[in-house]
Amino acid sequence: MFKNLPDTLLIERSMMHRMESPGAILQYLPRFLQTLFRTKESAPSLEGFEADLKRQEKVQRQEMAKSIEWITEKIDKLKTSPFATHPVVEHSIARAAQSLTSKDQLSPAILLHSIIVNLQFAVSAVAAFGNDPLFEGWVEIGIAKIDAKGRAPTFPKNAKGLIPIKNRWELAKQVGHGVDCWQVTPITTGPNGKQSIAPTVHLLYGHFEKFIFPSSVDSVFAFSKDIREWREKRNTDPATLLSFLKILSQYEASKKLSEPPFLRANTVLAAEKLCIEGEIRPYLRQFSSTNSEDHPLSRNQLLNLIDTFLNMLDINITRTIVRRKEAKQLIQVAAPNFDVRVRDKEIAVEWMRKEWAQDDKLSQDTIIDRLVLAILQNRIELEKDYKRSTFEKWVDEADPLPKAERGYRPKTKNLKNG
Repeated sequence: MFKNLPDTLLIERSMMHRMESPGAILQYLPRFLQTLFRTKESAPSLEGFEADLKRQEKVQRQEMAKSIEWITEKIDKLKTSPFATHPVVEHSIARAAQSLTSKDQLSPAILLHSIIVNLQFAVSAVAAFGNDPLFEGWVEIGIAKIDAKGRAPTFPKNAKGLIPIKNRWELAKQVGHGVDCWQVTPITTGPNGKQSIAPTVHLLYGHFEKFIFPSSVDSVFAFSKDIREWREKRNTDPATLLSFLKILSQYEASKKLSEPPFLRANTVLAAEKLCIEGEIRPYLRQFSSTNSEDHPLSRNQLLNLIDTFLNMLDINITRTIVRRKEAKQLIQVAAPNFDVRVRDKEIAVEWMRKEWAQDDKLSQDTIIDRLVLAILQNRIELEKDYKRSTFEKWVDEADPLPKAERGYRPKTKNLKNG
């Protein structure tokens, strides 16, 4: 089944397959993931999967920042309304602004949804006074009406519907929300010319319909996909499956955390939806149920997911091995007398230069320590094995500082590698 997985990982797999409950497997997952990252053969693949996840997270953070900027701009627009300080409006705008500084530990998608809900309340409060030009291009406002009986006892004859701002301000206190204008139903007469229906008055107010979101908001929400679509990606994309296994590995730690009261899930499906959006606690809590039917995943499903990931990892390792063989063959064909030490030195020196580019205060000892560790973890490939004394000769070529300035760097201890 697995062609190139090291024995260490096969032993870990065998141990989990002997476990009798999902809880036991979940408790073991943190150790299993640690082994994956520490094993020489699997570490490079894991780092590649992690890099994919970090790129996705970076994009989401950037889109979230753009979304917050957009919402902040819209809240500032709401504050320009002549009704922004009205008692039925003021608290809604303040709450929307306050939500931008929320300290809740929520995922971007869930946090953004919460902020937009508060923005909608603020928009609705202002829009009730009429479809102000400040809404143009970012929100659609409709019209609703209420019976004005007992609230607007008098109105001008031949009223055209417009209500002065001063009157709207006072009417809103009576109604409980803003009003825009009134609608007068004219008197109707019967065939004999007598009045049949008395004139009536309705108060019209603006009604929120929908936002016109920028692409940044849509992008943040796109990360929390439909459950069926997410499951399909989880089962085919190694980075997504690794992310899910890391979520499952937090099972034991999540027991000590309380669930947010406004994010409780009444069903397993609802808990899974929250998990996809980034709130994992309700989902993991389901595994603590004494009824196995309440568990999001059965024992066999858990093991199948682990085996699926190991199979993806095995394929990735196999591809790496094939690429190495092909590269060696090309070198042998192109230059049969080529000294691999020259190539290895170029690779090592270039790697050390990149490390120093991030922090030129690192000592030569520290750089060599990191190089040795990178070789052990298979993050850098050299054709031959070398002693530390060889790296000490190469490091001088990579060091960006003049020799006279190197003595001012902090001293560090060497790793004793042959």
